[in-house]
Amino acid sequence: MKNKAMSKTRIILLIISILIILAFAILIYFIFFHNPSPKNTVLLPNPLINLTDEQAIEQFDESFILYLLYSIEASKLHNPPLSSDTPKVEMRVSDYIYNAEVKKGVISIVRGSIEKKDIIILTSKQEVVKMLRNKNYISTSFRNSLSNVELVAGKTRLATKGYIGLYTKLTGDDIEVDGEE
Repeated sequence: MKNKAMSKTRIILLIISILIILAFAILIYFIFFHNPSPKNTVLLPNPLINLTDEQAIEQFDESFILYLLYSIEASKLHNPPLSSDTPKVEMRVSDYIYNAEVKKGVISIVRGSIEKKDIIILTSKQEVVKMLRNKNYISTSFRNSLSNVELVAGKTRLATKGYIGLYTKLTGDDIEVDGEE
C-alpha cells in the first residue's frame, strides 16, 4: 500500500516536472526564436520614384522613414512575451526627429521624440536617400559610421523584442546578452 502511494506520488511529480520543463522550453522559444510576421504584407512604393536625390532631400518626410524601416525589416520586431511593451525606435535624421512604434508587425511613424525608446538611429537625409536607392548600401552606411545605432534599452529587453537580428543586419556586430538591463 505504501509503495503504491509512493509510486503515485512519483508519477505525479514526474508529470509536474515534465510540464514545468515544457513550459520553460516554450517560454525560451517565444523569447529568443519566435518572430511573428505581420498578418498583412505591407507593400509600400519607394518614395524616391521619379525623384532626383536633391528633390528627395527637399521633399523628405515620414514616408521615407517608413519605407526605410520596412526595408530593414523593423516590422519583425515584437512585444516581449506576456507584455504590452511595444518596440519603439527613434530616428534622428539631420535636424529632424521621428519615432516609430511596431504593433503586430505594423509600423507607425510620428514626428517628434518618443518616451521609453529602445534604440536611436542617427543618420542624415542624404544617407537615407542612398539607402532607399540601394538596399545593399544600408549596412555599408552603418559599418562606415555614416549612420549609427544607439542602444537605449537593456540588452535583455532588446533581445526579447527581436532587436538582435536587426542590429546585426545593420552593423555586422552582435548584441551580447549578458543579463544586464
